[in-house]
Amino acid sequence: MKDDDNINSNPQPASGSKPVNRGDHGEQVSDMNPDGDAAVITPVGRKTPTSVLIAGLLITVLTIVFLQVDDWGRDWTNNTAETDPVANDLNMRPIETALTPPRLADIVVAAIEEVPRWTIENRTDTGIDMVRLDLVHRTFLLGFKDDVTVEIVSASEEDGATLYAKSQSRIGKGDLGQNPRNIKELISVVRKNMGPKMLKLPKPTR
Repeated sequence: MKDDDNINSNPQPASGSKPVNRGDHGEQVSDMNPDGDAAVITPVGRKTPTSVLIAGLLITVLTIVFLQVDDWGRDWTNNTAETDPVANDLNMRPIETALTPPRLADIVVAAIEEVPRWTIENRTDTGIDMVRLDLVHRTFLLGFKDDVTVEIVSASEEDGATLYAKSQSRIGKGDLGQNPRNIKELISVVRKNMGPKMLKLPKPTR
């Protein structure tokens, strides 16, 4: 008995649906040309190459570094910064107060404990005339460590104390401006915690 000529041995997809063909490596064939060969091959689930991700990360890091540089002449060759009485920026100048060195040191410690990426390594009190604080600051990018030294000494007058600060990077010949930023952040936070009443007022001129 002969098979019915109208019965197709190859089943056809349901009406309205489109056959999905797969290539040798699992890729999806979007269409077939008249000869029955794949016309377009679309990768399925292909991940972004690692090299592209690394390049994007590198560009991001370099952009952040570029934006951090304040002084191109200084920031590539210096890895230290310190307070300066004649600095244009108020937060780069020493702090002159009407407090004793130990009292001012207490304020610095309390202020630093509230600031992220700062730690207090050591405190050395030399009587009531001088206090030294050894601090460490970790950079936001890559977490590099900078050593920050704070020296609080009695003023030449009968009362009052002055705070001096120095910051130095542990690695590199240039700091990309990080050490000046450390000083500015430190001085700014201490000034804020002190308040204007604790600052030493200039002597009146006659």
